[in-house]
Amino acid sequence: MCYDTDAESMLDGALARGNSEYFNEMRRLLSKHRTSEGYAGVAMRIFELYGDRLSSGEKAWFRALVAKYLKNKVSRDALLDTLELFAVRMSDWKTADQTVFAPYPQELVPDVDQRLDRDYWKAVSIQ
Repeated sequence: MCYDTDAESMLDGALARGNSEYFNEMRRLLSKHRTSEGYAGVAMRIFELYGDRLSSGEKAWFRALVAKYLKNKVSRDALLDTLELFAVRMSDWKTADQTVFAPYPQELVPDVDQRLDRDYWKAVSIQ
């Protein structure tokens, strides 16, 4: 699954033409910064795979989530975790295993909130 639909077809063609062209295209694509619009596009493409199996309420809810993501009101992780849940629910393991959901090994992913269980009342002295 590519962040750029034009690049996806270009990669397919490059792979057919040979490894060196494919790796040159991959190098070019990976050097570009991914945008929130790109993530939203990939999310919608994956979500559309399940369109015939979801209720209208689920579809509306997910589209609203994507809109919130594009307005920077929810994180990319929230968007992708929700989408991965749909893939698992549909037993679509090929999609659930895409690197968009886990680009790094879990050991390399930093803690989200390092102060998760911090006792703020104890940490702040009131005089």
